[in-house]
Amino acid sequence: MFGKKAKAEKEKEKEIEAINKANADKDSKTWVCPKCKTENKKESLMCRMCGNFK
Repeated sequence: MFGKKAKAEKEKEKEIEAINKANADKDSKTWVCPKCKTENKKESLMCRMCGNFK
């Protein structure tokens, strides 16, 4: 059970990394929080929903 959960979390992290990289490549005005998946303004250093750092 723990292995499946860890694998799923790892896949989510990769997905978020890909989204943030794609956003950076196209000079996006947002970034996606790796913790809660909320879109935030590019200028923000912390997530507006959970307070997690960029």
